[in-house]
Amino acid sequence: MSILAMFGVGKNNNEVPINTVDDVSSYSIAEKDLTIDFKANSSTGYAWVVSQEGDSIRKTSEAYKTDKVSNIMGAGGTQEYKYVAVREGTTTLTFRYLRSWEDDSLVYTYVAVISVSADLVITVDSFALV
Repeated sequence: MSILAMFGVGKNNNEVPINTVDDVSSYSIAEKDLTIDFKANSSTGYAWVVSQEGDSIRKTSEAYKTDKVSNIMGAGGTQEYKYVAVREGTTTLTFRYLRSWEDDSLVYTYVAVISVSADLVITVDSFALV
């Protein structure tokens, strides 16, 4: 699996680019807001579990969105996480895709290092499959 990471957003740019990390994940930044999306399929029992170290950002929402496929049972979707900058600093987010009741079901682990400047602008320093 290749990782194609693209970083950076101009402060005066009204467009919110989608930064494709690989075929499983992407993120977008709109100055003080960050959205991270992962492919998922809740019908399999697998789910994304997130842990956070640091408090420069705060999760504002988490939602699963089913792909727009006509009435197909078991169709996949997207797990979306939204964050907002709250203070200057660095936060590390770790996302794991697993079945919580199985000890060795881990499929993916992603780590994102997020920086927030004094004027509360978010920068993704790194976003990688580990």
